[in-house]
Amino acid sequence: MSDPGNVLIVPTKSKHPDEAIELIDWLLQPEVGQMLAEAGILPAHNIDLANIELPVPWMPDELKALGEQIPFGWLNWTVSGLGDVTGPEVQRLLAGEISTDEALQSFQKTYDEACSQ
Repeated sequence: MSDPGNVLIVPTKSKHPDEAIELIDWLLQPEVGQMLAEAGILPAHNIDLANIELPVPWMPDELKALGEQIPFGWLNWTVSGLGDVTGPEVQRLLAGEISTDEALQSFQKTYDEACSQ
């Protein structure tokens, strides 16, 4: 949910490399990508958004930008400053200081302000 995203690797000395690779393969399935997008999480691959109700209107822009990058690259936010807002807001959300709706409103406000410039 924040720069650089969640990079998944299998350490050389992993006790369960096959299971770890199986989990990564599962995460990359289109069905799982749709499930993640519906929950407001950016999946790690392109997905068909036609039948998905996204929680925020700017998410397709982020998904498109993410889909155009190499798997282990940094997510270069399409909106200046959005990456600087998501990390702290997610931390506040996890700490119970704000609701999911409040976090999304903060993201939307940053998006709207950047688009108006």
